[in-house]
Amino acid sequence: MNNDLKVVNNWVQESLEASILKYQKGLLTNNKHYIERCYREVCKLYPPYLHMQEWWSQYHYLYDSQEDFASDYIKIFCNVLSNWKPRSTRKKSRYGGSGEFKNYFIGALQHNYINLVKADNAGKRNPSQKCPICEKWATPLSTHLLNHHTDILWTHLDKIGYKLDELERCPFCKSHKMPRSYECDETCEIKKDGGCEICIVNKRTAIIKKHILSKHSSMLFQKFNTLYPNYQTVSPRALSVYMSEEDDKEDICYYDSLKDENKINNLMNLSLDEVENKIISTILNGSSRLKYDSKIYGCSASEFINAVENIKSKMSLVGIEEN
Repeated sequence: MNNDLKVVNNWVQESLEASILKYQKGLLTNNKHYIERCYREVCKLYPPYLHMQEWWSQYHYLYDSQEDFASDYIKIFCNVLSNWKPRSTRKKSRYGGSGEFKNYFIGALQHNYINLVKADNAGKRNPSQKCPICEKWATPLSTHLLNHHTDILWTHLDKIGYKLDELERCPFCKSHKMPRSYECDETCEIKKDGGCEICIVNKRTAIIKKHILSKHSSMLFQKFNTLYPNYQTVSPRALSVYMSEEDDKEDICYYDSLKDENKINNLMNLSLDEVENKIISTILNGSSRLKYDSKIYGCSASEFINAVENIKSKMSLVGIEEN
């Protein structure tokens, strides 16, 4: 079954790539009817509105209406269609990226909305607060936590079973990519080709920590707010962003998460496999009873049980209580 899905996915990606290149050639003809026909072919393979509601729920406050948002969203989609290049014609990624169109589109959306957030926040004042941990005044407190008190998050992750020095990738999302190889530090006495075990663990842990603080910083703020409920750490808007062009620098496209009060969104942002996604979809569709069905979930009974247990653990992580 997995092989069949892989074949289908490869076919869709190849067809989408061919349709986009056809659309780009159509733009050179200035033939509106032909361009529109090529555009519809692309949309059949990759419906642009598929995930628009998720972006709207996160960034709606930046727009006067949903119509304005949708117009801007499609403008970005068309710009991406015009400028996207297949992996074979781009610089090779050191992270072994697949070069899929959807990743390029998501990156463009992130850049656009984060730039809007930065502009929206540029004139806003951040109140100074006294940190309850070190009793130093900070402006804003959120940045102070990111710079000086990240141990709150590392201790929390350790308690719930995530050993940072044992992780090989981010456990919370699918987008994070790790280098394929490592080198020893200049001060390392072992100096082994490909990196000694100590240097590999240290560098891998440092990369994962940096990613978590950038992409999943809301977990730090949520834990802090649990420990110190009388202190405000995050406004309803994004704080900062650490971004660079994909494939050109060590840091790829990361951004600070908002403090999202929608815990279902937080759950869906974690790394879920196909079975877990189907189970959650069943629940969200209003099913009062959750039971195993091989036709629906496409897995064995034991795999279904494991998926349910994994979902329970992830629900606990984002603060969803079991009913």
